[in-house]
Amino acid sequence: MNGDVLILGSIDRFRADDVGTSFWHAHSGFQRADGVYGPLIVREYDRNDVYRNRYDYDLREHVITVSDWTNMTTLEKFTGHFHNDVDNKANDILINGMGVLAAINGTFKTPRATFRVKSGFRYRFRLINAGVLYCPIQFSIDEHNMTIIATDGKPVESVVVQSIVIYAGERFDFILEANQPATRNYWIKAKGFADCSNYKCSQLAILSYEDGGQDENASPTAGIQVNDNMTVPGLVFIFLFILIYIFFCLCLIYVYFL
Repeated sequence: MNGDVLILGSIDRFRADDVGTSFWHAHSGFQRADGVYGPLIVREYDRNDVYRNRYDYDLREHVITVSDWTNMTTLEKFTGHFHNDVDNKANDILINGMGVLAAINGTFKTPRATFRVKSGFRYRFRLINAGVLYCPIQFSIDEHNMTIIATDGKPVESVVVQSIVIYAGERFDFILEANQPATRNYWIKAKGFADCSNYKCSQLAILSYEDGGQDENASPTAGIQVNDNMTVPGLVFIFLFILIYIFFCLCLIYVYFL
């Protein structure tokens, strides 16, 4: 199987012997950290794909790349850290280069990434972590299970999971069954740990059913987001906790002065 790759206006020809989900990235300076990377997918012939009968579609628009993100260039970030002016931690997470981001002087919003499916079909998704920091990312899709079928380009024994923790450079292929109500959208969630925990880095994308008739960019109704960090059910829980705490304090005061 021969492949052609366009690199900076020239064609690089090579023989693609290893099938699977990979990604390319720059090796000069901080270019990779500043976003010079992308997916590199080599698809297997159907007759050789051990999981071909388990999914209906393997679409290029279902390649998901997550990465850590800083609110300044990597050169500024690490030279500033060297001089003890700034830290060297991630400020946020991107999903396919998109999402709500924490800017230096507040928050600015870019469109969220949206992934489309149709009810009753099974889709092969390819998940890539192109990050550069020690930032494992927990990935999940509301109300949908994921069946992992490959890691780092190699098929594995399938396993059904509710979330995936993916480190920098890792890749996971999973099958998603579009078996939930099509009349609403669903959050795709990426939450960072370790170097991504200082600023509580997280990001959201949207899974939308084409046959549902709703706006593909409409925010999902379940777990309504407040400031993109706290859900309404979470706020209700905090409110109830405060009421219980106040009641407990009043009881102590009553007993003490009784």
